[in-house]
Amino acid sequence: MSEKIVDIKERYHEEIGNIKSILTCLENGRVYGYNGNKSQGDGSLEYNARKLKKEIARLLTKIEYGKPSISDEIAEAFFSENK
Repeated sequence: MSEKIVDIKERYHEEIGNIKSILTCLENGRVYGYNGNKSQGDGSLEYNARKLKKEIARLLTKIEYGKPSISDEIAEAFFSENK
């Protein structure tokens, strides 16, 4: 078996967590207008589908072009301000 070059699950755990959160909400029926849900904060099915597509596209772009993860950006901002 080959060695991993990049541990995508570890490096992009924030991005993957965002995608999992959207899917979990959908799985649990947290969709505005679904089964009597009147909480607009949950968003419609269409809104959640667009949000999921956007998050996946953003993650794939970061992976394909070697862009920093959310965690990398936070660390950079934190450490660059403390210099």
